[in-house]
Amino acid sequence: MSITGTVTDANNVGINNVSLALTKNGAAAGTAQTNVLGNYSFGNLAAGANYVVTPAGSFTPSSQTLNNLAVNATANFKAAPSIPP
Repeated sequence: MSITGTVTDANNVGINNVSLALTKNGAAAGTAQTNVLGNYSFGNLAAGANYVVTPAGSFTPSSQTLNNLAVNATANFKAAPSIPP
């Protein structure tokens, strides 16, 4: 099983070097880094476990939960738009 996805900015352009944390059943299970296209991947995951993917920074959504993982999943994130002061 795997969880893959893309981290993009408000213009749908991939963001490089975003760290993402993975938790499995509530325990830390690894980290990943986006590549120059904003893509990341967590592979070799156990089926039936509950996973949460959380990117470092202000993104929408702030995390994604994948319960009882049974198929390869996708979790995409978009940078929160900056609000002018």
